[in-house]
Amino acid sequence: MKIGVGMDGNGHFRAANIQNRKDIINVLQYISEGEWFDHIASLLDVGRFEKINWNNPDYITELEWNKLMRQFEQRGTFEIVDIK
Repeated sequence: MKIGVGMDGNGHFRAANIQNRKDIINVLQYISEGEWFDHIASLLDVGRFEKINWNNPDYITELEWNKLMRQFEQRGTFEIVDIK
């Protein structure tokens, strides 16, 4: 199972199953009180990720979702970890 782990500026961690989209978005929005998420999301709103509905991301295919999550990956801020 893959989980997404986010860390805020105070060193607190949150994690969720990468396929639980609403929980992962909450983890991403937890980082820097949402400013980091808003910044990265604004960079993605072009090209293949144009006009993402962050309130209801269930329409995105699993392949595209995994690619999208890789766009957020940043060492020490948000990482995707494979738990076996």
